[in-house]
Amino acid sequence: MPQATAQATILLLWVLYFVQGLPFGFQSKSLPLLLRERGFDLRHIGYANLLSLPWTCKFLIAPFVDRWGAGASCGHRKVWILPMQVLLICACLGAAWITEDLEFLMPAVLAMNVITATMDIAVDGLALDALQGD
Repeated sequence: MPQATAQATILLLWVLYFVQGLPFGFQSKSLPLLLRERGFDLRHIGYANLLSLPWTCKFLIAPFVDRWGAGASCGHRKVWILPMQVLLICACLGAAWITEDLEFLMPAVLAMNVITATMDIAVDGLALDALQGD
């Protein structure tokens, strides 16, 4: 792999991993502060960690993500990564507009975690393919 192509691949992977880490950063750092500010007790704030359950359960959908779309003309991994990015943008914009209503914000954060966990599976596969030279 030429040096310029290798650098572009590393940059692409870095950006993809950074983007999928943003919602988790929001959930783990900002959401507890928001909940505490709204008067929730620590027990309820601790329950908010359940929103990251999709990351723990990635192994359940990983075989499906790895197999589905294998014959796609635009690329096996792109079939998952591009739609997940569009859905993530929509979920983030939706969450930004509904921060006042926690009963809608929590499902939005859960949706962001489902989307980014799914995207992570595809990005991991893309990283393996790109870094192995396939």
